[in-house]
Amino acid sequence: MKGILFPRLCETKNLWQAWSRVKRKGAVGGIDNVSIELFDKRIDHNLQELSQSLQTGAYSPEPTKRIYIPKDKPGERRKLALPTIKDKIVQEATRSVLEPLFDRTFTDSSYAYRPGKGPQKAVSEVEQWLAQGKEWVATGDVDNFFDSMNHNLLMKFVSERIWEKDVLKLIELWLKMGIIEKGKWVDSEIGIPQGTIISPLLSNIYLHPFDKEMKNRGHTLVRYGDNFIFLGKLRNEAVDALKDGERFLRGELSLRLNQDSKSIRSIHNGFVFLGFLFKDKRRIIAETKLGKIKAKIGVILRGSADPSDAVDKLNESIVAWQRYYGNADIKNQFKFLDNLLFDELKKFLINRGVLSVIKKKEIRQDLQRLEFFSFKDPGEKRNLTSLLIAAAGVKKPLKAKGKKPLSSVAKQVALKRRKYEKMLSEASNLIISTPGSFVGKTSHRVVVREMRRRIKELPFFRLKNILIISNGVSISSDLVRHCAEDGIPITFFDYYGRPYAQVHSPRSPLYGLSLAQSAATTNQKGLSLAKSFVEGKIRNQINLIKYYRKYKARREFQFFEKCEESIRAMQSLLEKLRDISKSKSLEFITPKMLALEGQSASYYWKLIKLLLSHDVYFQGRERKGATDLVNSLLNYGYGILYSQIYQAIILAGLNPNISFLHKEQVGKPTLVFDLIEEFRQPIVDKAVIGMIRKKEKLTMEATNLTQTTKTKVVEAVMKRLSSQVNFRGKKLTLRGIIGHQANSMAGFLEGKGNYRPFIDKW
Repeated sequence: MKGILFPRLCETKNLWQAWSRVKRKGAVGGIDNVSIELFDKRIDHNLQELSQSLQTGAYSPEPTKRIYIPKDKPGERRKLALPTIKDKIVQEATRSVLEPLFDRTFTDSSYAYRPGKGPQKAVSEVEQWLAQGKEWVATGDVDNFFDSMNHNLLMKFVSERIWEKDVLKLIELWLKMGIIEKGKWVDSEIGIPQGTIISPLLSNIYLHPFDKEMKNRGHTLVRYGDNFIFLGKLRNEAVDALKDGERFLRGELSLRLNQDSKSIRSIHNGFVFLGFLFKDKRRIIAETKLGKIKAKIGVILRGSADPSDAVDKLNESIVAWQRYYGNADIKNQFKFLDNLLFDELKKFLINRGVLSVIKKKEIRQDLQRLEFFSFKDPGEKRNLTSLLIAAAGVKKPLKAKGKKPLSSVAKQVALKRRKYEKMLSEASNLIISTPGSFVGKTSHRVVVREMRRRIKELPFFRLKNILIISNGVSISSDLVRHCAEDGIPITFFDYYGRPYAQVHSPRSPLYGLSLAQSAATTNQKGLSLAKSFVEGKIRNQINLIKYYRKYKARREFQFFEKCEESIRAMQSLLEKLRDISKSKSLEFITPKMLALEGQSASYYWKLIKLLLSHDVYFQGRERKGATDLVNSLLNYGYGILYSQIYQAIILAGLNPNISFLHKEQVGKPTLVFDLIEEFRQPIVDKAVIGMIRKKEKLTMEATNLTQTTKTKVVEAVMKRLSSQVNFRGKKLTLRGIIGHQANSMAGFLEGKGNYRPFIDKW
C-alpha cells in the first residue's frame, strides 16, 4: 500500500506553510550557522531543494547544537538542542501532518502542547474537580523526562499509529542523530532533544499509555507535560493514585519521579500546580513564580539601553503575565508587583543617570506607555510618572538626625566583633542538612562524613548544638553518649522545621518542680507568670517596630505613617493587661490575656506587612499550613527556637507539660509555648526580617522552603541566639538569657525571687 503521509509532508506547499511558522517564531539557527535571514534570501530555491531531497531519500538531518539556559533552581541549567533551519522546517511539516492523527487518540487529562488545550484549561479542569469535592491532591513530575525516554519504546508507540517506513525513518533519524557540544560529537542513545519542534508531540505520544492506564484504573488525572496531579475525595485515593502512577512510569516507561516533587496535600493545606497556589477557595500566584517575576523585571531593566527600550520589554512581559494570571485572586499580588516595579524603575533611572542626559518630557512620554500589573487610568499613570521622575531626581538619602557617628576606632572594633561573633556562632552550631550524611565521634572531635568522605569536623569544647534538618542522616551511639554526658543537645527537625526529637541525658532533673508547677496553675504565681509572658511579647513587638522606625530614610512611608498610631494602641493593651491581672483566677483571666495578645499581634503583623511591602509579598501572619515565603521562614525559625526553649526548660528541672498561659494539651510541651513568647521577636522575627531586607536569596519549592533556604534560616537564628545583648547589667547571649529565664521561672516557683520578662532593647 502506497503511503499518503510522507508525500504530503514533502509537498512544497506544506513546506512553505512550515517555513512561515518557523520564520514567525524568529527561530535561531543551528550548527551550520544559517540564520532565518540567510535562509530567506534564496527561499524558493531552498524549499524546492528540501522537497526534492525528501522525495529522493537524500535528506539527512544535521546534528543539533547543544546550548544551556538557566533553570528555575539556582545553579541548575536546562539542556536544549538547536536544529538547523532546514531541519526545523521539515520537523514542522511533519508535526502538522502527524499531530491530528495522534491528538484525537489522546485522553482529556493531557493538556500540554495540544491544540485547543493549554495551561489555563488545565487549571480550569483542576478547579472543576475541586468544586466536585475532590479535595485531596497528589503531585509529581518525571525526573529528567526528555533525557530519559527510551527510543525503542517511543518508536513502538509511534508505529502503532503510523506504518509508513519513510515517516518512521525520519523520526528515528531525529532521535538518533548526534549532538555537537563544546566542539565534540555526542551520541544520542536515549532521550529526545528538548527544544526541537517535534519533541513536544513525541513526549505526549510517550506518556499517552500512562494517561490511558490511569484513566482505566479510575484515577482523576490532570497532566501538563511531565507535571501531573491526581485528585480524590479521600486522602487514600490520592495516595493510591500516586503509587499506581509511579509504578507504571517505572515499570512500563522506564521513567522515575522526581522525589522532591511528590506530595500528598489537601486543598486546605494548599498545593502548587502550573504556577498557581490552590488553597481553600482561592487561587493565587505561587511564591516561586512570584519570585521569578521579580527576577525577570530586574533582568529586563539591567539589559535595557534606555527608558524607551525598558518600557517596550516590560510591557511585553507584563501583558503576558496579566493574560496568564489575570483571572486568579491576584489583586493584592499585582499591587505588590506594581510597588516593586516602581522601585526598580526608580533605581534604573537613578543608576543610568538618564535625567541628566535625556529631557524629562521624553522620559515622561516613555513612562506613560508603561503597562502596570493593575489597571491604571491615564490620571493615575500621570501621577505615578511624576512621582518616578521626582524620586529619580533625589541623588542621596537624607541623613538620620540625632545619632552621633561612630569614631574610626569604634567602627573597626564593631566590625571585628561582628566578624568574630559570626565565626564563633558558626563554629559552635553543627548543622547537618545533607541526606545520607553520617555524624560520628573520633577522639575529642565530632566528624561529619558524606559518601565516606570527611567534610567537616569540630572539637567538642567548641560544640554547643547539633541540629539535624534533613532525612537520611545516621549518627553513632558513641557520639550520642558523649553529647548526653557533656550536655550537648542533638535536635531533629522535620520537613517543616518542627523539632520532633531531642537527645538528653536521663540524669536531667526533668520533673523536679512538677509539684510547684501544678500548684501555681491555681494561685497567683501562675497568674503572674502568664502576665509576664504576654507583657514580654507585646513589649518586644513594640520595641522591634521602634527599631525599624529608626530608619526614616527608608522607602516604606506607609509603615512610618502607621507606627505611632499602632504603638499607642499596643501600649494601651499593656495597661489593660495590668488591670485585668489584679484579680480573679488564672482560668478566668487567661482567655482575656490571650485576647489582648491577639489584638497586639494584629497591630504588629499589619505593620510588618507594610515594612516588607517593597521586598516580598506578605499578606499577614499564618501559622498552620503556611504556603508563602515569609510565613514559612517564620514557622521554620520558630521551630528552631522551640528546641532551644525546650532544652532550657528541661535543664532547669521544669515540667514542659505544665503551663500557665496556654491551655495544657496531652502530649504537647505547653510550657514551651509560654516561654517562647518573650523571644519570638528578638530572635526569629529580627533574623527573618533582616534576611529579607538584605535581599538574601530565599526560595521555595512548591509550598515548602528549599533545603538551601532552610539552612540559611537555621544559620541566621543560631547567629541571633549567639549574639550578645545588655541584660540587667551584664552582657549575655540570647541563648544564655533563655536559660536564665527558665532558671528564674524555676526559682520563682520555689519561692526564690521574682520573675520578670525579658525585654529586648531597641
